[in-house]
Amino acid sequence: QCLQQWLQYSNKTECELCKHKFKFRPVYANNAPKVLSPRELLLGLGQLLGSQLSAALRFFVVVVIWLVCTPIATYRVWLLFFGYYNFLSTENSVFFANTSASELSRELVMGVLLCATILLIFFAFSSFIDYLQIGEMQNEDEQQEQEQQQQQQQQQGQNAQRMGIG
Repeated sequence: QCLQQWLQYSNKTECELCKHKFKFRPVYANNAPKVLSPRELLLGLGQLLGSQLSAALRFFVVVVIWLVCTPIATYRVWLLFFGYYNFLSTENSVFFANTSASELSRELVMGVLLCATILLIFFAFSSFIDYLQIGEMQNEDEQQEQEQQQQQQQQQGQNAQRMGIG
């Protein structure tokens, strides 16, 4: 199988040394039947379909959580934080809000904008911290260079005094 992947990647159909054309045929176990029964075929297809369906369902759930639930929850927490919702009252609560489709879509858009703003602020803050750390490292490097130059000047001065005395 590794050889087959390499041949597909390299687009080679023959040996580079002897120019022999590659031929592949499947190798089955000695006790394998010549033809699969319909039951075995359906079971294999069912397993394949089940694994693909599971992966597709997982992908759909992740997309819904990150692109719908997270922005709406972020916006509602934002409103709760600024006192729009009453946390304990069931009439105007974050958790018990009866919202229409238009209100929910507005919350979704506002939540996406809020999440994007939060991420932008986070990345800007992280970049600023990196900028400060890099500047601090450069200052330390400059100080080390200055100390080394001072040490070299002191050694040269000491050497010059020794030469002058001797």
